[in-house]
Amino acid sequence: MRHAIGHRLSEVRGLLGLSQKEFGRQIGVSYQHVSKYERGLIMPGVEVLVKIYECFSVNINWLLTGKGPAFLEGHKISLEEDIKSKESILKWIEIFWNTSTHDKKAWFIIEFQRYFQSPCDKLPRKTKDKNTPHR
Repeated sequence: MRHAIGHRLSEVRGLLGLSQKEFGRQIGVSYQHVSKYERGLIMPGVEVLVKIYECFSVNINWLLTGKGPAFLEGHKISLEEDIKSKESILKWIEIFWNTSTHDKKAWFIIEFQRYFQSPCDKLPRKTKDKNTPHR
């Protein structure tokens, strides 16, 4: 069971295009924990599963059982739509960047980062406590 969940977690992370480090950062665990989840060495706890749902709209039932869609309805677009959308956005960014002043570029970077910041980035992080067992 742990291996199946780990495989599905790895699949989701790949679909999201995130490294283990970035995925872990967004759900509040280290990349080492993500690696252990994916290899089936440990199971993510309930708190981690909730964060995966909150951050990425992953269907927890699918993650645990393999039944149903990986993402909740309306939260994941098809790969083809995703590629077309990204190509369009990248073309717009390239044109903007090549025709803008330094100040406009700085403004764009700040707004881009603010817009794409995950709501999970604002979640409080747990500090390491030597008496707390690992998740």
